Amino acid sequence: MNTPIAISTERVDDVPLLFGMIEKMGIQPIVDAIVEPHGNRQGLSIGWMIVIWLIHILTEQTHCMDVVREWVPTLAKTWQRLTDQAVSELDFTDDRLADVLRYLSCDADWHRIEAEMGAHQVRVYGLPNDVVRLDGTSAAVSHDAQSHALFKPGRGKQGQWDVQFQVMVGSIDPLGLPLAVDVVAGNKAEDPLYVPCYQRIKRTLDRDGLLVIGDAKMSALETRGTIAAGHDYYLTPLANIGEVPTLLAEWLQPVWAEQQALTAIFLPEEVAEDGQAPDPELAIAHGFVVSRQQQATIAGQLEVWEERCLVLRSSAYAQALQTHFWQRVAKAEQALRDLTPRPGRGKRQITDEATLQVKIQAIVEQYRVEGWFDIHYERQVSQRQVRAYRGQAARVEEQVRYQITVQRNQTALAHAERLLGWRVYATNAPAERLTLTDAVLAYRDQYVVERVFRRLKGRRLSITPLYVQRDDHALGLIRLLTLAVRLLALHEYTTRRALAETHSELSGIYAGNPKRSTARPTTERLLRRFQHITLTTVHLPDRVVCQVTPLTAVQNQILALLGFSPSLYTDLASA
Repeated sequence: MNTPIAISTERVDDVPLLFGMIEKMGIQPIVDAIVEPHGNRQGLSIGWMIVIWLIHILTEQTHCMDVVREWVPTLAKTWQRLTDQAVSELDFTDDRLADVLRYLSCDADWHRIEAEMGAHQVRVYGLPNDVVRLDGTSAAVSHDAQSHALFKPGRGKQGQWDVQFQVMVGSIDPLGLPLAVDVVAGNKAEDPLYVPCYQRIKRTLDRDGLLVIGDAKMSALETRGTIAAGHDYYLTPLANIGEVPTLLAEWLQPVWAEQQALTAIFLPEEVAEDGQAPDPELAIAHGFVVSRQQQATIAGQLEVWEERCLVLRSSAYAQALQTHFWQRVAKAEQALRDLTPRPGRGKRQITDEATLQVKIQAIVEQYRVEGWFDIHYERQVSQRQVRAYRGQAARVEEQVRYQITVQRNQTALAHAERLLGWRVYATNAPAERLTLTDAVLAYRDQYVVERVFRRLKGRRLSITPLYVQRDDHALGLIRLLTLAVRLLALHEYTTRRALAETHSELSGIYAGNPKRSTARPTTERLLRRFQHITLTTVHLPDRVVCQVTPLTAVQNQILALLGFSPSLYTDLASA
């Protein structure tokens, strides 16, 4: 009698590689050491559930909970070999996944997880940790603002109003690895979010001398004072409000009088190795430094420090602003003239002075042209004879209109045009720590932290739309997705560092163009190379035979660059 042979297959693709990445990050032991689940809880631990759920999110490109349970059994043997845990589909029901999100929403536990994970990753991966970037973003949702504390109406980054939440991220250069993440309601001000985020990163890295870089919202005096009191350095553009416009005009007077020399700033690749001065036309910016003393009361203590104001003018930025500047002037001038059209059919006239003044001021504020025009207006009255008609006596009617005259204030416009492209940056770093050129180049790299947001909002993670309804579930899910961002950032940096050390490039990762190579591959592109890898199990009468699709040369090269052995895959076939 012939015994049937049973054959089963599992598409493993990038699952073992993702497991190796997550294991090296130390997520599971750190989470399980911190999170204390209910005493009656059975099955997989929270840490192991996070590991497998993260793999699902990154491979299936969805964070919906209802599809995880069906997916887990399709990799039953893979989980057994990788985790050495009893993994059941019942571990990934909606309610148990919701428990994971609820545990991650606990601020105290999450801050401990972040701190221990950050310290572990900096140590294990040998990461540079002297430059920290802080920035925030917002994401719109379709939830009802009245029934949620997290989702509230607020102004988004593009100026539109939406029901949204906000995310503040603190990351380290050059890989854009998030070390601290805060999620707050959409109607919260962003300025106060910088200090808590900085302080948590400070405790995680446990060192002085950090250079903290942020946008103008980080320039609040209390924020700068807190960083200075922490024996660290800040670099931020000063918001162009308050005393800053006046100070900028004052500091630029010697420049316009040709009494202040400007330092030309070039990209590193434009500077010759022999030290010869580059072509002045290639300068990306010009500037000078003004020093002043600052003080602020931080935690009840008066903090006094020396601040350097970097007065800089970006050449490209100034050219872009100039075109926009004259367009704005023309639009404002036309809008002012249109307030008092010529009399005619269908031309509505303003008949009282108060209304005219309000409309003039509204246009001036809309186009930000205060003092740029000389505006005069006169009241015009015309009389019209009306004949007697149907019992109404003959009368004289007065018609009132205003005529506005608008002339450009050439002196004010010339002064405003000279200011185009100039901006003040503040830092407490001494010149030996941060030169003028270093400051410009460091701030130009602010896109590094923006990559965190692009990944969160990208197709693979897609932080919106959120399909959870409870605030604690939403908070936990956002935090879970930031763990995925950490994975992508860490292993992108690892690959690029390995290629840089050997001065080589990686080819074979671009579909349809196998000869194309790059020294800066992304983790997403690397993961896409691990497709059509199958674990096949053959159940013979006397034994079980397992086989994994042999890895290609490119896949083996990627594993080596990431510091992994092919055994991540070959061990799946072990008995």
